[in-house]
Amino acid sequence: MRRKELRKIFSVLLVALFASYWASLTLFSHTHTYDWGRITHSHPYLPTASHSHTTLALNTIDSLSNLIFLVAAVVASPFLLKCAVFRDDPSQERIITFYIPLSSLRAPPVSLTRH
Repeated sequence: MRRKELRKIFSVLLVALFASYWASLTLFSHTHTYDWGRITHSHPYLPTASHSHTTLALNTIDSLSNLIFLVAAVVASPFLLKCAVFRDDPSQERIITFYIPLSSLRAPPVSLTRH
């Protein structure tokens, strides 16, 4: 296969993965209440059938959530560091300002009046 065909297949699979993830979050999000607290997560299930999870399943859900957060942080960190502006300030050791250039976006006009 050529590189262009592989890229097209990968793009379609990535869109399918995102669509299934979005559908799972949107359609199957639910909360379980236990003596020690609540846990909210999503997975395909029949809403008419009640279900519960074992302690091992809850630990797996927690581990997967932490893994997804870690991967997202690692993927986003080069972008954030690229947008970081480091300035030295005599009053503080270091100030880090994040600037994300989105010049096409702006807030709507605001007028403040006093009665």
